[in-house]
Amino acid sequence: MKTRPLPLLALLYCALFPVERALADDEQHSRSIGTSVQNGWVTVAPPEFEGAINNPLKGFRDYKKDGYGLLKRQYIKWNDIEVCADDSVERIIAHINEITNIKGKRFEDLNVKLVPRVYLDWNGSSGRQYWPADLHTFDYDSPAFQERLQRLVEKLGKAWDEDPRIFAVQMGLIGYWGEHHNPAPTAGQRRLLAEAFQKAFKHKPVLVRNTDAEFMQAGFGIYYDTFANISREPPGGPKDQFPWQATHVYREIWKRAPIEGEVEYNWQQQRESANPEGTFGRTPDETMLVPAYRRYMIDKVRRYHTSYLGWIDNYHDSDLKVLAGAAELQKAFGYRFVLDSASYPLAVQPGKKLNVKLTVRNTGSAPFYLDWPVAVGLLDPETKRPVWSAPLSGVDIRKWLPGEDWDRAAFAYSRLAVPYDETGHSNPSGGHQAGQIPPRPSHPRPSGRHDAERPFRHGELLSWRLASAGLHRHRRGTGGCCFEEHPIRRPRLRRQPLLQSARKTPRRPPAATSGRESRRAMDSRSRKGTHQPLALLGAQGTGQKPGKRDSHRRPRGRPRWPPRHPSSR
Repeated sequence: MKTRPLPLLALLYCALFPVERALADDEQHSRSIGTSVQNGWVTVAPPEFEGAINNPLKGFRDYKKDGYGLLKRQYIKWNDIEVCADDSVERIIAHINEITNIKGKRFEDLNVKLVPRVYLDWNGSSGRQYWPADLHTFDYDSPAFQERLQRLVEKLGKAWDEDPRIFAVQMGLIGYWGEHHNPAPTAGQRRLLAEAFQKAFKHKPVLVRNTDAEFMQAGFGIYYDTFANISREPPGGPKDQFPWQATHVYREIWKRAPIEGEVEYNWQQQRESANPEGTFGRTPDETMLVPAYRRYMIDKVRRYHTSYLGWIDNYHDSDLKVLAGAAELQKAFGYRFVLDSASYPLAVQPGKKLNVKLTVRNTGSAPFYLDWPVAVGLLDPETKRPVWSAPLSGVDIRKWLPGEDWDRAAFAYSRLAVPYDETGHSNPSGGHQAGQIPPRPSHPRPSGRHDAERPFRHGELLSWRLASAGLHRHRRGTGGCCFEEHPIRRPRLRRQPLLQSARKTPRRPPAATSGRESRRAMDSRSRKGTHQPLALLGAQGTGQKPGKRDSHRRPRGRPRWPPRHPSSR
């Protein structure tokens, strides 16, 4: 069969991450994309979307159907996952399968990631201890306990380190709530735990409560349970606590693992020393509604390079004013990648590499901590259907760092985020004519939102998505098209209003889970590359007004998007 070069029309689901939805206000609209062609290269300079995007692995530490939040921290009792020494890893996996659902929907369907913490003692109260049956309650020091501690961490690594539903692991285990106080781990236990967790978790960040030297040398992150409380802040706060340590001793721990925690609103309500009027108020809704409170919290998020927080997630997403305040914090949390430009050649000869050049800035507060690939895809110039897609080699988005040295007075980083110029490559299938390579449901596909907005133009970058290979469910009508992780089913089209505070029709009860689906869920930890794509801020189509559904309709004569997979016809 005669071959010809593949025209590169409409490229990148660039890259990196999954997006659940962009919650945009009425004044945020898409702007035109600048495109130029020079010396055989197409360069695209998309405008930045100014709103907040509900991306994963960042933001508010809870799932919010109509707001921002795609993370869940879960306490796990030791004796729920191990009753005796002979219990296997399968018991841990079964427990994770049980807790990774929200109202009958699985985490992978909702694009939610889990952050688990195993603990032994809730708060010292009688009857709230959860030692295994073959160990003695309150025993933290015996050789038998130390051996079991090490063996449990090994099992956790086998169960969780490659489970795509899990983002990070909080160390826990010792002390009340697993927060390493009452009692604090001894020096010997800290060494044991540091070595065991480093060995067990090669792919997931490990987080600890305190900045003990053994843990900081191991590259662990932080979960801090009194985040932004004025009594803990420098210069007057205790010097053994995270805020002072992160400011004066371990200034770069955020570059290796996430910084997270919870905002202690009980102290704000009960302790006069908390100074709620001078800090962030008494409730999450107050923090969102009062500009001075939001500014105080954003100042701390930026200063400590914070990825996400809990307790503050208890805001009411049904209140649009509260939600608008939450959007300001969402923009500050974690990573925020702005795509300044992308370039790709007009054509690639069969058998040759496709090179793509990106210029990206991280205007957020923290890096992206997981090794998710950038994906590139090609559309046929006539049918506008995907003919090929693949990961882009040579790009490591974990290196896209934000600014540094937060200046509170200027309310900006002293060292601004630098543009990262990346060149990646992949190998298109040059032995096929464009349009004859069948769509592959095992790879992410570009957003179809643009089909309804205007015609395609040669050399235009249709969708900027950070994606990783895996089965995805395509979704429209959520204020910006997105891909969602779905490791079992084939892609399917779905519509949903942008902000839906009340469902007009009753939800259909979930279908019974078959034995085959249960086994697939049990084995999901062994599947790699099932992360969802995430929106870069050069994306168009994220500024739709709530409730405006007409723009989702496909004009007559335009090709269906996404194309049906042959097996679904």
